[in-house]
Amino acid sequence: IYVQVDNGKAQLPDVAVTQDWAKEGSKIQAYYTGTDNYDISVSDPVSVSVVKHTAVVDVSDISGVAGQNITIKATVTSNGAPVPVGRVAIKIDGKTLKDANGKALYVSVAEIADGVKYTLPAKIKEGRHTLSVVFTDPTFDRATGSATLTVSKE
Repeated sequence: IYVQVDNGKAQLPDVAVTQDWAKEGSKIQAYYTGTDNYDISVSDPVSVSVVKHTAVVDVSDISGVAGQNITIKATVTSNGAPVPVGRVAIKIDGKTLKDANGKALYVSVAEIADGVKYTLPAKIKEGRHTLSVVFTDPTFDRATGSATLTVSKE
């Protein structure tokens, strides 16, 4: 990032923080390239202080039949506007859904807004279950939304 020097002072305006900057221990340092009249100068590194945003996750209640597909939908917003970054984990009764390889299933915010298809286990208990969607992104505080999943046996 280049900043104009005015009267011996360089001031960085508000900058959109990248995910790399939001990492714990990130630092920023200023380099002055000098002129014919002034020498090169380098500042001491300074820790980057990133204020995280707050998000809200809204999940829709759904019903499904054991062994059949359901579509899970959720929206992630901040100050009423859709959040375009981040990913979510989906949980049923506190247990994270797994992909075909047995690893935790994560999907993008865009994917969950459009709807994620999931096949309910054939042996899931009939009745009400807690469906949770957990949002994470380095520039946001973690947020969780919950709804009711009602399962029937055909």
